[in-house]
Amino acid sequence: MMGNSEPIKIDLIGFNQRMLDTLVMVMKGPAKDVCQLSVDDSAVAVIIDWDAVGAQELLRKYRSKNPERFAIALSVKEGNIESADEVMIKPIKIPEFCATMKRVSDHLRSQPEKSVQRISPPPMLQPTLAAVNDSPIELAITPEPEVQKVHVLAQDLDMSITMELKAFPTHTEEFKAVCGEAEDIDFENQAQVSGLFVSMDNRLLGTVLQAKTEALHQQKPMLIRLKSVPLFLLLPQQQTIKSTIKDDMLQRFCGKEFPTDSLQIEPVTLPPPEMDNASSEAIESLLWKLSAWSYCGKLPSSIKLQDRVFLRHWPNLTRLLELPDAMRISALLVEEHPMTLQGIAEALAIPQRHVFAYFSAAHTIGLMGEAKRKSDLLIEQPVKLTEQNNRKLLGRMMGHLRRYLS
Repeated sequence: MMGNSEPIKIDLIGFNQRMLDTLVMVMKGPAKDVCQLSVDDSAVAVIIDWDAVGAQELLRKYRSKNPERFAIALSVKEGNIESADEVMIKPIKIPEFCATMKRVSDHLRSQPEKSVQRISPPPMLQPTLAAVNDSPIELAITPEPEVQKVHVLAQDLDMSITMELKAFPTHTEEFKAVCGEAEDIDFENQAQVSGLFVSMDNRLLGTVLQAKTEALHQQKPMLIRLKSVPLFLLLPQQQTIKSTIKDDMLQRFCGKEFPTDSLQIEPVTLPPPEMDNASSEAIESLLWKLSAWSYCGKLPSSIKLQDRVFLRHWPNLTRLLELPDAMRISALLVEEHPMTLQGIAEALAIPQRHVFAYFSAAHTIGLMGEAKRKSDLLIEQPVKLTEQNNRKLLGRMMGHLRRYLS
């Protein structure tokens, strides 16, 4: 039974990784006194992303196993949702979220406690993350930085499973396109190090970067063609780019090395008619995803691994292609933490390829800086995130989350 001042325990279902990370930060920060993520089977309420594919069926299955739990739906659409007890309209403001959770908490405390049968997993079951890759996942940050508890609500099993994983869990298949599958390298092994670097010569990303430079210098729109076919139109004054190809084809193009001179750049006054119905997005957003798909967990050939790097300012991650651990890397690097790429991976206990993918994308859009002060040239000491460090890291992340959610 809940104590009078004890935060209520919450399950999260149907959310993608970015939304999960955001809600975790909110519940560990401004909402910590009213609600917490459940890391076992003690939840009294569930929050579901009602805009997710299959959300109605997901909630039906969840409530068939947990009929007593209060259901809160997050949706962009106003109006009642028959199968939910409470509806919150996106975008969520943090004070509104806290007030709603307080109201739900008060309501649940006023109800008589129900006796519900719990189903325990078979003692020999040894699940892996891959086995439940499509299941909704909750995260709870523990004080120890190297071990995180993950509660997996398996949709196809009549049970809940708690596992321990290093750092934040990420779906390998989901992020393969942006960071590959390579294992960590030995930085003392020159053969492994040399295999990290990729040149963008005769690649789509290199051509778009060149076109951007020329467009800004001449202050004229630049057209990129593949042979005679228009692909992109860069508009420097609007800081946007128009594209005639969809993301799935764009992703395939990023992995190709094109014959010399097949990708052509030319200034234009009147765009070709093919651009009339082309989609438009911010240049920064396009370059970020082109970089992620092109480098795929590797690094630009101009990078020196021994250099310590920092983040010039916090990226607007809500408008950029999702990369694994992007928020944690941002929080570690922004402001006063110049580090080597190896040091970042070790400090956060995450795969090196996650760091490489983030660095390549941030470097491409000009967010990464190289530390050049005299003090930065001293030998870097190994960084281990203590509980105090984690609180500082969490504080930075919460500062930026408030901006996104309010």
